[in-house]
Amino acid sequence: MPVAYFECRLDALSASGTGGREYMTLMMRDLENQEMGAEKERKDKIAEMLRDGKTPQAIADFCKYPIQLIQEVQSSLLVAK
Repeated sequence: MPVAYFECRLDALSASGTGGREYMTLMMRDLENQEMGAEKERKDKIAEMLRDGKTPQAIADFCKYPIQLIQEVQSSLLVAK
């Protein structure tokens, strides 16, 4: 969600006196958790493609993921073995 959305919600809650800061903290925490979940999902997909024999460059070209991220996942797979 864009920052403007949060600013608008904070203004509305602050004006009503219903604890806008606490609400915003919870909203920001939830957003961070969603982003962390999306990152884990990307890494899981990359790991699956690597296990299926796809090259890092093929994954980067097809999925438009940064090659550094793919190499990081590849390294973690090698360490885990």
